Amino acid sequence: MKEMTIQEILQADLDKNYSGMKIDVNDYAEDLANALTNEGYQLFRNGNMLVVYKDLGEGSVELHVINGAHKVDDMIQRIFAILIQLQMDGFKEAQIPYENASLEKIIKKIPVFPKSTTKVDEGPGRTYITRVRIG
Repeated sequence: MKEMTIQEILQADLDKNYSGMKIDVNDYAEDLANALTNEGYQLFRNGNMLVVYKDLGEGSVELHVINGAHKVDDMIQRIFAILIQLQMDGFKEAQIPYENASLEKIIKKIPVFPKSTTKVDEGPGRTYITRVRIG
């Protein structure tokens, strides 16, 4: 698989998960930079996937996955490995907010960990939250 640029990953994620919304790739990149600079989020890259996370305290972490081009099975394996690492780092719960309801089907395929999903309607990118108990 060809390595994508950050902009290509963001654009692919926008196309898949936020079509019809009034946001372009430059706004998306600016929002991401703001979250990293001003809101305490951290970022790492796993293949053509960006993982943005924030320690919420009390053993919880908020996790955002920005997928560029990984197929569902590959993405599930990568997210599972990330959850294992977070568990080893001492976290007990990962909260995954998202907009597109179809992502729940993907998250539910992550093995082992119990999951529950709630519709929260907290704004763009935060219509649903799936909580994954990892510890």
